Amino acid sequence: MIESAGHTALAEARYAEAERLFRQELERCPERDRDGKAKCLSNLASALRAQGRLHEAEELLRRALAIEPSQAVTAACCNNLGEILAAAGSYPDALSLFLRARELWQQTLDPKHPDLATCLNNLGMLAVAERRFGDADPLYRQALETRREVLGPDHPEVGTSLNNLAGLREAQGAYDDADRLYREALGVWGRALGERHPNVAVGLNNLAELQRIRGRFEDAGELYQQALEILRAVHGDLHSSVATAFNNLGELRRSEARYVEAEALYRKSLEIDRAVLGEEHPEVATDLNNLAELFRIQGKLDEAEAFYLKALVIREKKLDPYHPDLAILLNNLAMLYLAQGRYQQAEPLYVRSYRLWEGALGKFHPDVGISLNNLANLYLAQHRYPEAEPLCRRAVEILETSYGPEHHAVASCLNNLAETLRGLHRIEEAEPLFRRALEIRRKALRVGHPDIATSLNNLAGLLETKGTLEEAELLYREAVALWEEAFGPDHPRLATGLNNLAHLLQLKGDVPAAEALYSRSLDIHARSLGDRHPTVRKNLANMASFLRTIGKKAQAEMLESRLRGS
Repeated sequence: MIESAGHTALAEARYAEAERLFRQELERCPERDRDGKAKCLSNLASALRAQGRLHEAEELLRRALAIEPSQAVTAACCNNLGEILAAAGSYPDALSLFLRARELWQQTLDPKHPDLATCLNNLGMLAVAERRFGDADPLYRQALETRREVLGPDHPEVGTSLNNLAGLREAQGAYDDADRLYREALGVWGRALGERHPNVAVGLNNLAELQRIRGRFEDAGELYQQALEILRAVHGDLHSSVATAFNNLGELRRSEARYVEAEALYRKSLEIDRAVLGEEHPEVATDLNNLAELFRIQGKLDEAEAFYLKALVIREKKLDPYHPDLAILLNNLAMLYLAQGRYQQAEPLYVRSYRLWEGALGKFHPDVGISLNNLANLYLAQHRYPEAEPLCRRAVEILETSYGPEHHAVASCLNNLAETLRGLHRIEEAEPLFRRALEIRRKALRVGHPDIATSLNNLAGLLETKGTLEEAELLYREAVALWEEAFGPDHPRLATGLNNLAHLLQLKGDVPAAEALYSRSLDIHARSLGDRHPTVRKNLANMASFLRTIGKKAQAEMLESRLRGS
């Protein structure tokens, strides 16, 4: 009776009550009953795991296995311990336990038994975590088929299988399939468990993440908030699921350029994950990486590098050297080095991350397209236009196929392709691409998003080249206003916009206004990037040349001396 009541409490997310009941059951179980004792320890471990107390749960399951119970009970304990180790990022140990559980259950259970389906599902989850998608698909499908046949179409475990298969489809870039499966899983869980169950929150969170990736920010925000509300009500704040929800909402706020909100959410996630999972867990590395990305976008490059390197230490210690999660960090660190003008350090990181993603995900995954676009961005900075063009074209093709033609990631690739064509003096080909990128960003992103400023600035540069100065000035001024609103008065992107506007005003003969903007741009760039940065060196040379043309020889010589000293 106590065990049954405990399982009911666990299924209904009354975790503290389940723990109390399972502890009572454990105290009453005779020591000589090895199977009974092991089951009691395993049940209590399940209640602790549901509360995020993974270390305590692991200890109980190891005690259960040390008792040496029967094959069936040993299999269950191996499976449950494998789930905990997988959650902790210890994938090789988890795999050996799942395989042992499957071997034992195959010897004692019917091939259609739900416990075997659970083991298959867990092996599939592990394969996804390790990006072995081809291995995961048949495991997930077999588990889903068994659960539907044996447990019925509205059993919670059917919802779990649907949710996991949706996650696989999302990882493969098949977003329409993923959306359908996530919604089907939510329907099953809602009918079986009620709308306020943690599983429903997990489903809402997963569906929200998919909407964010697809650029549907408003829908994503509503789903994230619903998920977070449920998880905090069930678990309180000190739980890894709550940390994930905070982190994902932070990702959305970063995508929307709401950086102050994003930082607070990321820091909350990091605080919880450190407390619950420990300093060296892969989720902690994810939190550190996300904070680093936020700092990089805001131009806080030294802070960003420190966080990237902390995250990289954890991932290199915990993951296989060919794991695609390493590619994320390598790519992001490369973007930082690009922003700092450290091009020789950036290129091998971009190339390695691209090869990791392509090897793990295939040639047509959107992450591969984004990686190609990022490498092209480096080549643009180095004026290596012939090398950049094929990368840009392939990135556009991949991302249009994955996301559709109106996604903001497609706009980024179109923008880089247009920049490449402009660098190759193919102005007439570049202009419609710049205009299309701007149109997509205005539709896909919130009003005032800094990526809109990037498109405005780039189109203005092309119009300036064509001599269409009035329209170019309007676009430059709008870009400068957006960047200053988004990033504040000291960001390198703002400095770039000011420099471009200054050059236009110089062409129009407004020398005093141009001089003031050149000076402000150089000051911001020098403070944020240092005099050795290629952009700062270029600005020093341009400013010195400008001062000479307006007869300020002494000031020009000071800048030239500074340039030589850098």
